[in-house]
Amino acid sequence: MSGSSPEKVLTGVVVNKRKLSKKLVFFDLESAGGDITELCIKAGPIFTEAQVKGIRDDVKVGDTVTSRGYADPGEPKIILLSSIAVTTRWTDEHPGEHFVPRCAFKALQHSDSKASQVCKFHINGGCQKGDDCPHLHVDLAAAPRVRQSWVAERKQARRQAAAEKGDPHSGSAAKKSARAAVLAQWLVDTYGVAYLSSGTGVVDVAGGRGSLSFALRVQHGVTCTVIDPRPPKPTKEQLRFLQRSSGSDACPIDLSGQPRQGRGRADGRGDLPEHIQAAFDEDFWSGAHAQRLHAASLVVGLHPDQATDSIVDFAIKDPQVKIQSRRMLKGRQ
Repeated sequence: MSGSSPEKVLTGVVVNKRKLSKKLVFFDLESAGGDITELCIKAGPIFTEAQVKGIRDDVKVGDTVTSRGYADPGEPKIILLSSIAVTTRWTDEHPGEHFVPRCAFKALQHSDSKASQVCKFHINGGCQKGDDCPHLHVDLAAAPRVRQSWVAERKQARRQAAAEKGDPHSGSAAKKSARAAVLAQWLVDTYGVAYLSSGTGVVDVAGGRGSLSFALRVQHGVTCTVIDPRPPKPTKEQLRFLQRSSGSDACPIDLSGQPRQGRGRADGRGDLPEHIQAAFDEDFWSGAHAQRLHAASLVVGLHPDQATDSIVDFAIKDPQVKIQSRRMLKGRQ
């Protein structure tokens, strides 16, 4: 191997680690200049299977290492390791802090405009638009830590933005996990249960796991419909709440979100809100569910992200339906 290519000595931080089998492990090494190099260690003439396992367990993401190896003849961008040694432990330099793998997310960015934003529907379970989606669809099987990195970077960006603009609710804000219940209570206090349940009820756009609709339906008895491209997936907290409220040892909702026969409360609050698996776009507005949508008492999006523009466009198209919040319309009329 040494006769075919010169030995390379690389020093940097291990920003990602992928175990493909007991005999094969990949490391992503980030140099001081920010360049990423893929390192490969495999059982064979240099390392035994036990040695591969030992190195895999010893080298952690965040550690600074010095490695030696040769370019893979079949894939020159990959370095086949002959040795690797940890020079600085992340845990020693940052006690109590968790290193978030980041290479998997950055390395999958592409130069075309389509990749300017990762598709949240794809990364959280599936996107119905497929190749027509204007956002990036990363290969989660090839990069198992990409979702973790994506979530961590979004949280960091939100915290930084909040710090720069100042938080008007500092010291008095409810827990983030309670935001759906807080908004549901505000909607009930503002409009009343009778109005919210009128027509076809509240339409919750990009409602995800239905936290807002769940609070409105189960706690206040409001008729709700969740519109989201992802399939229904109730949380454990929702299932436990329904189990307690049904007065039965068996939860009235199964893990797929479907009511079990003979379970639930007589007033219907033991059932999850109806879930329509679809994207909220112009095709949906004029499709099979058009009548339900135009007869809604309120269209709401708690944190609709990519669907925000669609909500605004629908509000302009059908001003008879109330949208929360109408502040979103400024500059679009």
